[in-house]
Amino acid sequence: MLFSLFMVFGVGIGAIMYKTIGLHGAITIDLVSFIISGILIRSCNIPIEARQPNGQAGWRGMTIKTSLKDFKEGILYILKKINYWLL
Repeated sequence: MLFSLFMVFGVGIGAIMYKTIGLHGAITIDLVSFIISGILIRSCNIPIEARQPNGQAGWRGMTIKTSLKDFKEGILYILKKINYWLL
C-alpha cells in the first residue's frame, strides 16, 4: 500500500521536476540524492551480528553446489509466496 503511494507521488514529483528544471537538472538532482543516500547509509553504525547473522562467511566456503542449493531454496520460497497470494 505504502509502496503504491510512493510510486504515484514519485511519478508526479518527477514530472514536475522535469517540467521546471529540465532533463539535465532532474538527472543532476537524482545523482546528488543518490550520493547523499550512499553517504548516509555508509555512516550507519550497524553491529557485525546484524550484518552477518550466520557468522563470518567467505569465498572459500562457496561452491557451485551450495550456490545452486541457495538458488533453489529462493525459488521455492518465491513459488510458495505466489501460491499464497493467488489463493
